[in-house]
Amino acid sequence: MLTFALVSAMGLAGLAPAAVIGAVLLGVAVSALFGVEIKRSFLIGGIFVAVHLGVAVGIQMVLNA
Repeated sequence: MLTFALVSAMGLAGLAPAAVIGAVLLGVAVSALFGVEIKRSFLIGGIFVAVHLGVAVGIQMVLNA
């Protein structure tokens, strides 16, 4: 929802800040729920967001072709 709101407000330029904010929030959640150290949980969040965006863009490209 955060990504949708930022992209709607800022266009494609909102995608990068939304991805960073999403990765940070996911890292905090992973750290709180599973007790992982904060740097590792931010890395986990960043990888998850990067993979998620890559898959979403790939599916969008396939569906628009």
